[in-house]
Amino acid sequence: MSPFQVKHLQYQFHSPQPTPVLRDVSFGLDKGEFVSIVGPSGAGKSTILKLMADLLPLQGGTVTLQKHLPQEARIRREFAYVFQTPALLPWRSIRRNLELPLQISNQAIAPAKIEQLLQLTGLSGFQEHKPSELSGGMQQLAAIARALVLEPELLLLDEPFSALDAVTREKMNTELERIVSSTHKTALLVTHSIEEAVYLSDRVLVLSARPGQIGGEVVIDEARPRSASWRKTKAFFDKAVAVRELLERESATWRDIAVVSGEGRGRTMGFPTLNLNVEKLPLPYGVHAAWVKIDGQLYPSALHYGPKSTFGGHQDTVEAFVMDYEEKAKTKMVDFEVVGFVRSTVKFVSKEALVAQMEKDVARTREMLGEGMSRLG
Repeated sequence: MSPFQVKHLQYQFHSPQPTPVLRDVSFGLDKGEFVSIVGPSGAGKSTILKLMADLLPLQGGTVTLQKHLPQEARIRREFAYVFQTPALLPWRSIRRNLELPLQISNQAIAPAKIEQLLQLTGLSGFQEHKPSELSGGMQQLAAIARALVLEPELLLLDEPFSALDAVTREKMNTELERIVSSTHKTALLVTHSIEEAVYLSDRVLVLSARPGQIGGEVVIDEARPRSASWRKTKAFFDKAVAVRELLERESATWRDIAVVSGEGRGRTMGFPTLNLNVEKLPLPYGVHAAWVKIDGQLYPSALHYGPKSTFGGHQDTVEAFVMDYEEKAKTKMVDFEVVGFVRSTVKFVSKEALVAQMEKDVARTREMLGEGMSRLG
């Protein structure tokens, strides 16, 4: 069994209204493994790290880090967290920033250990500099060195290089790969960069749109250490394409979406209309061809997505005009997958014009969905 386990993790924010963030997230990390999580914005990637690090309370599911719950693992200093910003104390030198975890934990300062970490991260010679005197990349290397001071078994990396330019970011990826490989640490990285995930990882987990769940994974079987030139190979390109395709699929799929009501404009056409409780979609306003999964069955649907100002509500409006659905049972939750864009949002001068356009939307939706299979299966 993997020493680091996440099982059936669930989480939701409660303010200003209940918003599910994670749904049934499960995965494990083997000792010495480097795993990355990619996914759409708002899918809950950083939330997973914060739950593992005891920065957020568990609401559902379990996290065990070497058989310990997050709070106990934190007290035992079995993991270290590297944030998006270096969070170095600006009045302290780099050396004294690295000493800080030892001072907080009432451990003796070990100059040899500090020097070893400075050399490991390429910061030897900069130990007496203040953070403001270092580049952004060097500051993040100092943050990684500080994270390694207490010799944790697990590194939790929350987009540590997101603020860097592309060239510097690639250099830092090379440095991080070298550091983690040489120390044999287990690492879990959250990133929006597919190339970064592929270069650094043994596995890339792809999270679905909110509420996030693991939609799939891509195994990266390139041997370590990895050279910068590997990024230019066909093998690297193929792995990046595999991650991108999986990410695109999961970015267009939403699961366990609450149905607010079954009333709406679709009834004008004789179709059941499901008003869905979705705060915001990464889609253009308008009509989209979509598959909707209701009570285990798939139905074609014209998904109308409009801004809150359109109907005077408190959030964007999502109406699913469900075709071939006889509405035998009242449904409370649905899954849906957007397949293609039908048209932009327009205003209609009459009910007749609306009905005429809806007829065209239905025909175009059926054409786009065709005989294709939904990934909702």
